Amino acid sequence: MKAVSKGIARHESGVLYFRKRVDGKIVVKSLGTRDLTEAKKILFEKGVEGILSQAAGVFRDWTNPSPQPTPSSQTPTLPCLPVSAETQAPLIPPLKEALEEHHNTMIILSKGAKETAERSIRIIKTHCSSFHDFSCIKIWNAYRDGGRGGKGGGKLTSAANHLRVHLNHFVPWAVARGYLTAVEKEELKRIPKIRVNPRVIRVPEPEQVDELIKMVETEHPVGSQFLRFLAVTGLRRGAATMLQWRDFDYAARTMAVKLKAKHGYRVVIIPMTAEAIQVVRDRQETGVKKPWDLGTKEFEVIERRLKKFAKGLELDLTYFHAFRHYFASRCLLAGMTVQEVAKLLGHSDGGVTVLKSYAHICDQHLKNAVSTLRLAA
Repeated sequence: MKAVSKGIARHESGVLYFRKRVDGKIVVKSLGTRDLTEAKKILFEKGVEGILSQAAGVFRDWTNPSPQPTPSSQTPTLPCLPVSAETQAPLIPPLKEALEEHHNTMIILSKGAKETAERSIRIIKTHCSSFHDFSCIKIWNAYRDGGRGGKGGGKLTSAANHLRVHLNHFVPWAVARGYLTAVEKEELKRIPKIRVNPRVIRVPEPEQVDELIKMVETEHPVGSQFLRFLAVTGLRRGAATMLQWRDFDYAARTMAVKLKAKHGYRVVIIPMTAEAIQVVRDRQETGVKKPWDLGTKEFEVIERRLKKFAKGLELDLTYFHAFRHYFASRCLLAGMTVQEVAKLLGHSDGGVTVLKSYAHICDQHLKNAVSTLRLAA
């Protein structure tokens, strides 16, 4: 999403959104148009308070951008007729069209988020045909019984949580428009959050990782630098891309990393390895304004190269986040404590997440330590 005017940003789909920080939180509302002039007019007429008071979604159907005719002074005024209860009821569109309209109002910043949203929409369409038989619990139970593929009672994965999140966005949006009743919002509370076990990767040797990165370098030099940076810092892709040159302190051997918090971001000072400092210095010598100023399309190209070579080497490092698992696992195998690894990863729970995610590594390290332990002569 790119800012095009004060308080207005344009989504990659072309739709314009009102964007403002309120009480430390970024609030985004669709203006329902692709025309910047019209968007400014809406902002001027409704004002900030008026836009913020609107329910999430479009102010008009932007799929039909032709302006509605405004009544002139010469247009005859028809007498007001009694309105029945049926004509007062909201016009309920087909569920399929409503899902697509809601999807167009969502802020989707990555390819992965788009795929999970589209998968949730397919699940809803599969288990529900219209608003008349729409039920959150019905959809959830049908998906739970059908499992991952919809048949055979397969094991639920993180897709179940993605469906839950999508319903938490879609149902209030539909209730605000009168498509659903408030009862559906209450049913949302009955949908449980599934605990998904963290991914476990086979931890490769440093020599194997170095070989993988050098293979990526033959086709994407900048991508290989970025992958090496992830491998020696353990940062998430999002945190790495937000770094500025001023965030690195070579003398103190630390970096100031922005991590997502409940309201905005929090800054965490994380120690850097000698390899990480060298990667950053090499990158800075190229003269770029920002360490990793790469677009979404370029990241997709890098990830495709990564998957190709990682599968060829039979490594599990087929996605960016796998390097975070590799970094944490290597730190634990090197003898660092759980609390120390948690600090390097930017966790604020004192190591609870590390124990949950890397218990298998901790167990292996414990076995190795006990095997060499000497307590009596």
